[in-house]
Amino acid sequence: MKQSKYDTDGDGICDDPVCDGVLQIGSNTPPNTEMLPVVESSFEKIGIILDSREVTDAYTPITTVKREVPISIRPGWGKDYPDAFTFVGFLFNGEGIACEGNYNYALVGLTEEKAKECGIDFPDTSAAQRGRGHRGLCRSNGRGAG
Repeated sequence: MKQSKYDTDGDGICDDPVCDGVLQIGSNTPPNTEMLPVVESSFEKIGIILDSREVTDAYTPITTVKREVPISIRPGWGKDYPDAFTFVGFLFNGEGIACEGNYNYALVGLTEEKAKECGIDFPDTSAAQRGRGHRGLCRSNGRGAG
């Protein structure tokens, strides 16, 4: 956080208003319900206040690109075999990005064309913006699980 544009005084705590009410979607069943307080407390330590929503079907909102859900405690990836070949390509290959049912949550490999198709803005990838994290991390956009 200390190197983030959201920490203007360099103390490691987000002091920008966008860090208040960051949307987080989780499942309303254990273990998600049990780990949520720990996750929220951890984010609070760096000044990020989550707007957590527990839903029955967390995957629909978090895998719909247009909803731009920045954080979710629901997803997990169980590798099929102890070899990166079986899962790295699926997670980090832009060809797998789908507007709905997307499993490449970080949108690694997103193209301008795919962003337009999914109805989202293509992120600024200029040298000045690189290394500053996901453009929507500290932003609540209210698109939630509705």
